[in-house]
Amino acid sequence: MARSGASGKKRYQARLITLVAADHVALRLLERTKGSAGTEFEKRLRELAVEADPQGEYACTTVTRTFVNWCKSAPSVPPPLRSALARRDACTGKGMRNYRRKVIRDLNLNWKKASRDEYLADIEVVVVKPLRKPYPPPNHIVAESESAHVAWFKFMEERPIPDKRKPKLPFHRLQNEKLAINVVQDKSVIFKDTKGRLVGGVFRDFCPDEEAVKWAEAIVAEALPQLTNIRKEDPGKLSQVGYNAGKLNRPAFDWAKNLTRRKRDATAVAQMDVKSSSVFALLWQMVRSRLPKEVINDFDTFLTQSGIRRMDGSGQMASEGSSGTYSVVATATATGAG
Repeated sequence: MARSGASGKKRYQARLITLVAADHVALRLLERTKGSAGTEFEKRLRELAVEADPQGEYACTTVTRTFVNWCKSAPSVPPPLRSALARRDACTGKGMRNYRRKVIRDLNLNWKKASRDEYLADIEVVVVKPLRKPYPPPNHIVAESESAHVAWFKFMEERPIPDKRKPKLPFHRLQNEKLAINVVQDKSVIFKDTKGRLVGGVFRDFCPDEEAVKWAEAIVAEALPQLTNIRKEDPGKLSQVGYNAGKLNRPAFDWAKNLTRRKRDATAVAQMDVKSSSVFALLWQMVRSRLPKEVINDFDTFLTQSGIRRMDGSGQMASEGSSGTYSVVATATATGAG
């Protein structure tokens, strides 16, 4: 016997909301209800609607917009579904515009000169004098503690040298009393010489938005397995992205060509380049908004005098003064020009 009346429809709505909230695939698709994701969510929603309404009294008329309106008017919505709806709102219309403004504000990308000057004025300035003899000594592996020395000594001594042109470096146990200054964790410092010239700095919490940090870390984790290691003599992995100086025996300033497998899908390679370049673009925007003008001026002078192209490995921005876009994906997606 078919159900009828408002009470039957409300029970159906409640069951469907519960089913969607428990379906991880549906939740991921709901967050991105544009393009193919929107089509896939609509398909999944209809499948769940049939499960909630086997007799088909209401399922045939259920679409995404209707379902979202039900959720907004429901007395209670399970937390997973509520979060997915919030992320969906952030990615559409006014929500996206508000989110972009939030990202720009949180990352301090909208700072003017006065904001930068105020930020730098709060950082301690330390006057340093050049040492007669550099410390720690150059061309040494520096161990900050005895435990680190013990832990890595055998590995560093017995490891094969992948590049015979690079000598095996000796260990040096750091002696803190010989350091001119030791900057403690969570403290920012600007170093100047006795003539007031900027010589260096430590800037803590440079990216205050944790979601943006996670986004950048995810891109690094995705790119590393696809790229060759340039520090094979060391533990861990370090790969170059974008421009590099070429090989030791054949230096040339050009786009890095260091894929672990040469025969890779060209579209996938281009997408990875865009993601990696977006990380650099965001960092550059943050650098320009807050670091001392001496640093920015050095970069601008080099870029102007060298005539270097932008980070454009595929050569699609050949015109002078051209610009591209970069994307920052955190809780939602924000895009900017760079």
